[in-house]
Amino acid sequence: MFISELERSDKANLEGAKNLTVDQISEAKTLYEAKLDPELEKPLKEKYPDLFNKPQDEP
Repeated sequence: MFISELERSDKANLEGAKNLTVDQISEAKTLYEAKLDPELEKPLKEKYPDLFNKPQDEP
């Protein structure tokens, strides 16, 4: 999955993804309801907590 696909995906599943960095994933519009491995999720939540909030345009 490419980063640009994250923006089109309702619920991104990045569990088991290889060769992705925290900085690359942080470029996504949102990570709300995304599935991530703990070693990526923890630093993302620490550094970019707003990515995990429900997007404003969501009903």
